[in-house]
Amino acid sequence: MHAQAKHPAAPASTTGLAPEALHAAWASLYKPTWPSTYEAAMQDPVLSRMVTTAARHPAPAVPPVRQGRTTSAPSMPLPAMRSATKTPAAHRPAPQPRELPEGCIDRKRAASGERDDD
Repeated sequence: MHAQAKHPAAPASTTGLAPEALHAAWASLYKPTWPSTYEAAMQDPVLSRMVTTAARHPAPAVPPVRQGRTTSAPSMPLPAMRSATKTPAAHRPAPQPRELPEGCIDRKRAASGERDDD
């Protein structure tokens, strides 16, 4: 098993980001399982990349949730259900099997294993 080399985090001067942006990103991402200080977290290669990425691409502010109606249009009642113009399925006649011309094979019926027991 080969040991992984420790990669120190790139300092803010090499990332081109302001130290304040990196500290703000670390504070917004911080989890209880992370090292308790910014400097210690930046020594971890994964955490330092996460913090650097978050500082480069800050999440947009989430707008507050509006309470109540979201549109200015008055609410309108739903249209009444129209009566069905077609015959309900319970009253339709069952479909009749088609008669095939003489000499034709119904391949679907043959594949299903159904036999002509007439």
